[in-house]
Amino acid sequence: MIVNKQKENSTLPHIFDAIQDLGNIDYVKSGQVYKNETCSGVLISAESELDLLDDYPVGTLAFTAGFTTMWQKDVSGSWVSVI
Repeated sequence: MIVNKQKENSTLPHIFDAIQDLGNIDYVKSGQVYKNETCSGVLISAESELDLLDDYPVGTLAFTAGFTTMWQKDVSGSWVSVI
């Protein structure tokens, strides 16, 4: 799925991220095991766009093109740098 965001003063859409389904993951949070939770990958252009991904689940990977930088959402909902 591609997410579009229109630039200011423009009628043309600007693609700011592409979302990929990475399948399902299992994780442990507060002593409870969560199984088969959806995990996504999101291509972003800058770290500042992580704020747009608050609704994404634990395990989501966000990365810039070429995997120059990468973050993963931990069980507390925080983004952790991977690369």
